[in-house]
Amino acid sequence: MTPEIEPNIEIEKNEAASPDENTEVKTETNEEVAPKKTELSLHKDFGADVDLLMTIVPDKMGFKIGEVSEMLGLKNHILRYWETEFPVLKPQKAQNNQRMYTKKEIEKLLLVRKLLYVDKFSISGAKRALREWQSDRTKNKVKSVDKNSYLELGKELGHLLDSIKDFKTYLQS
Repeated sequence: MTPEIEPNIEIEKNEAASPDENTEVKTETNEEVAPKKTELSLHKDFGADVDLLMTIVPDKMGFKIGEVSEMLGLKNHILRYWETEFPVLKPQKAQNNQRMYTKKEIEKLLLVRKLLYVDKFSISGAKRALREWQSDRTKNKVKSVDKNSYLELGKELGHLLDSIKDFKTYLQS
């Protein structure tokens, strides 16, 4: 069974001798019309900068699998397969049992896509690289809670302790 080709209707101006006689004529061509895509589409050849690609993902609570597959230029079954192969990919399921991807999940999917399609890793190599990437991110999060954070926390606790002491003296008087 061959897919039906929708006729592409073009509007041409038929220019006559005088400007009053100009008319529009519809002509049909049998060229295949590309399906409409959403504005955001991150195709395989888009490059390797995951952080840059994440800046153009819209701010939403969750994305359905169809939206994500369209954004990444992949088929739905590829995303479902990757969920079985990469333990870090675990989208939540809505009440209707539909997968809902967060921006963090999309970031991980972008990284997997980069590793497999751009860097040409095997599945096992991509798994290893993804584990290393995740451990590096965890280490960076721990490093970000450094001395400054502890000093700020200590100052806040000091203010709270002073407030408690003031309240205690108020109650005693």
